[in-house]
Amino acid sequence: MKTKNIFLIFSVFLVAALSGCSVHSVNLAGQFGTRTPESIAVAKSAPEKPDYSQKSSWIIAENEDPEYAADVFYIYPTTYVGKGIRYMDTSSQADRKNAADYSMFNMSLFKGQTNLFAPYYRQASLETFMQGSYQAALPYLELPCGDILDAFDYYIRNYNNGRPFIIAGFSQGGMMSECIMKNRLGDSKLQKRLIAVYLFGHSISPETMKKYPWIRQAEKADDIGRFVSINTFFENSDGILTILPGSVSNDPVEWKTGTHEIDMSKYRGAVILTDMAAGKTEEDARPFTSAKLNNEAGGVELYGIRPEYVKKALKILGDKSMHSYDFMFFYNNFRENIGVRIRSYTDGNK
Repeated sequence: MKTKNIFLIFSVFLVAALSGCSVHSVNLAGQFGTRTPESIAVAKSAPEKPDYSQKSSWIIAENEDPEYAADVFYIYPTTYVGKGIRYMDTSSQADRKNAADYSMFNMSLFKGQTNLFAPYYRQASLETFMQGSYQAALPYLELPCGDILDAFDYYIRNYNNGRPFIIAGFSQGGMMSECIMKNRLGDSKLQKRLIAVYLFGHSISPETMKKYPWIRQAEKADDIGRFVSINTFFENSDGILTILPGSVSNDPVEWKTGTHEIDMSKYRGAVILTDMAAGKTEEDARPFTSAKLNNEAGGVELYGIRPEYVKKALKILGDKSMHSYDFMFFYNNFRENIGVRIRSYTDGNK
């Protein structure tokens, strides 16, 4: 039970390879590798699909009298663990609570700046990704991607009302965000309303950006219509599954490109989730001593990390990965940057 709780608190997540999604408007056959008899059997036994016309299929949907001029469509990370290779049942009260508890912490980045929208979806379990390689898990990703596309379509048609929007997701949620980028954001009308996509603990390969030319990485603090990616590690990034070959992270402090030491005088401090169920957090002004955007390694390299964080960081995605803390360590800088990009969008569309 203790191990399971740690998994939930720090959201040990998945892999970093994704190709396309939507079971209705996009043919997924082959996009996630070859379907196997096992993956077909698991899909056939999947729980009932969420009905996104029902408010019960949403963690939150602030569509009534929205307070802000912009929205965030948020996708939660893997909170479904300890159940074998299968999909989350979105009608399970216990599983819904785990997803909602973590989501509300993640979405606090956007609270007070955007209207919040977050669907439940039949995510793949953690065990799905513990089969020896992430390639073995790929055939199981069609179903959650289909759910997310359906939720996004419903949001755009019924909740968004033409407002500019942000898409954000952590880990498996980042993979699902990429699903939307590939299969929906090629629409020029949606592109015009996109403020940014925040991919916490997920990366985009150069091959994907070449194949989908509308998928572009942000290069400065106020770029709009582009994605931001963050993956953190220490010592080396060898074997870290969330860092795809050739991909690079963004500098979440100065928003500069190219390998460089990050100016810690501009670092705003961390917000650490200490009790997921209770929503308790602690601020840490300096959880590490210095940082470097290391393009060769594909991530943000951290130095002098407090030992308690290294100890608690789960290593399923790589021995030197700090995946659990990808956005917590830069919480205040991300929150500041969200405001910058919203203002940049607003100023450019007056």
